[in-house]
Amino acid sequence: MIITKWEPPRLVEVQHTGRLIRGPGIFVIEPRGEHSTLVWTERLYLPYGYLGVLGWFLVGPFARAGIRRSLARFAAVAARG
Repeated sequence: MIITKWEPPRLVEVQHTGRLIRGPGIFVIEPRGEHSTLVWTERLYLPYGYLGVLGWFLVGPFARAGIRRSLARFAAVAARG
């Protein structure tokens, strides 16, 4: 992963350069009164063309569950301060 844009403390843009995970990602922190919201956007280019798309239908539910679990752990750590 390469950081392509860095505007502390609110914005990071990255380019995923791995064999399986490729594409841009954006992380933005938006102020919400006393709190903040992290907005995470990804555009992933799947390998192997249409075969990659078909594979995503099989792998996608597991990937989404893993991401949800990771975000829940991140939120718990962030809440502790």
